[in-house]
Amino acid sequence: MTKTAYIDYHALAALSLIPSEAGEHFQDSQAMRSLWKEFRDDKINFVTSKKDMEMDIILSLNRHGCCITDTLRAEDAIEEFERSGIANKNIIKQFKRVLLFYEQIESLPQALARDPLFDFLRSDVLCYGNERVISDDNMQSTYDILRDCSSDLHLWYSNDQWKDLKYLDYQLNRNILVSVLKKHNLDTGFEGDMGKGNRNLFGLVNRVIGLCKKSHWRLPVDKNHADFIIKTVLQKYNYCQGERNVIHIHHCAGNGICFFLTGDYDLIRRFYEKKHIFQNHPGFSSINLTVLNPPDMEIQIRS
Repeated sequence: MTKTAYIDYHALAALSLIPSEAGEHFQDSQAMRSLWKEFRDDKINFVTSKKDMEMDIILSLNRHGCCITDTLRAEDAIEEFERSGIANKNIIKQFKRVLLFYEQIESLPQALARDPLFDFLRSDVLCYGNERVISDDNMQSTYDILRDCSSDLHLWYSNDQWKDLKYLDYQLNRNILVSVLKKHNLDTGFEGDMGKGNRNLFGLVNRVIGLCKKSHWRLPVDKNHADFIIKTVLQKYNYCQGERNVIHIHHCAGNGICFFLTGDYDLIRRFYEKKHIFQNHPGFSSINLTVLNPPDMEIQIRS
């Protein structure tokens, strides 16, 4: 009988890596390529919540500065980001592969709404001590940078540029962010681990400016309106990875799927540390859920 596994974004991201560039994720990348071949040969079935997987892709792209909006499909948004000339070419190629694989995965027959089981998983089991993308210590400085970026937009944008809602000027927005980073005496690099925070900031700046353009047609942008936009963006994009994981575990268990495939080793650790609590919960009592990394899943389907 063909086994069914719920696949999350972390596993899909491992699949999208080229083995020679996978680094510490090499084993996961190799195992995912083997599993994908089994999937293509109908020896294993992969399912996911397409809606929530899509949101994971959007959130990950945003951390690299690329914005998917309601006016562009993901493929088009990535192409636009690539044309800006400031995107990391390897990251662009990886996300294109992610989308290619994503389209081939079967959608769950039923996406579950949040319920007491979800709240139990989030509060008592999987999210303890799980920080958000922006730590509490950095939240005020992040807000200050976004506020300063939005306060002088009339000095950077012409009226015609501001009224063009379809075009996202990545280079101009990056120049705005760099000028503010310099004002705050902060590093202006975007590459490597050191530039991780700035890449995330860049994504937030693009979101704030994009929403300001859509909702405030005239420059300069009213400060109170900009403040509302900034708070809205931070509320959505300063997320907790643990909560994203809970959404997928909830879908998996609620649909009676026994295998959850992930490349998130912290999630695996948290799950097995608390599995005894799961087993005593009515929502899990009839489910023997196994959370596996790609190499262990490869062993499982061949057993």
